[in-house]
Amino acid sequence: MKRKLAVITLFALFAISACASRPAMKSEFLEQGIRDVSPVVVAQNPGLFEGKLFILGGIIENTSVSDEGTVIQAVDVPVVADGRPESALVMEGRYLAVWPRANGALDPAVYGKDKYISLAGYFTGLREKTPVFQIAQIRIWKKPDIFTPPPPPYYPYYAPYYYTPYAPYRPAYPYWWPF
Repeated sequence: MKRKLAVITLFALFAISACASRPAMKSEFLEQGIRDVSPVVVAQNPGLFEGKLFILGGIIENTSVSDEGTVIQAVDVPVVADGRPESALVMEGRYLAVWPRANGALDPAVYGKDKYISLAGYFTGLREKTPVFQIAQIRIWKKPDIFTPPPPPYYPYYAPYYYTPYAPYRPAYPYWWPF
């Protein structure tokens, strides 16, 4: 009996842990990183943010490999508390994110146009008035789901939306069956 209870408990703990999602970023990045400052503000006051850690979300515009590493140009999208990007209803400027060559290269096919990303990166300066961040951690996401409510029923034909030749002049099934 004790063995059966232990197996059931172990299975329940495994099932609960399988449902848990992994966080978007390391916890120390989430605790120390700045989330609520847009790249537009950083570009206006670069000296104030030099070397600071930021948690950024974005939609990739372009990815290229250069001598310094992989350079990602992205449109800024706000992030939620755990680092996931929100929907792209609010976009606030652009930024460059650099993955150092010493860490390897990011594949431009994987990190391609219109992919959602979140990253933890240190602000290193401006390049042509665009903020540049050195990536400490990056994660790619599927496009967030945006809920759209279903359309209202069509007047005067309510569900189940079928047609009868006399429908405009009288109620449809079940009131005048079998016509």
